Amino acid sequence: METSQITNNHLMFLVAAYSLVWIMISGYVFVLSRRNKKLEKQVEDFERRLAKHGVSSDS
Repeated sequence: METSQITNNHLMFLVAAYSLVWIMISGYVFVLSRRNKKLEKQVEDFERRLAKHGVSSDS
């Protein structure tokens, strides 16, 4: 193999690896944001229930 061919192969693997890492990071951030929204909804629901029973949720 020529040196330029080896370099091109290594460059392709490098780009593929970086792409995979960014896809994984993006997926993780997406999952975290969905979990956060779910938790926020649960906290709001809990605060509504507390207010309904006359309990203050102020910190």
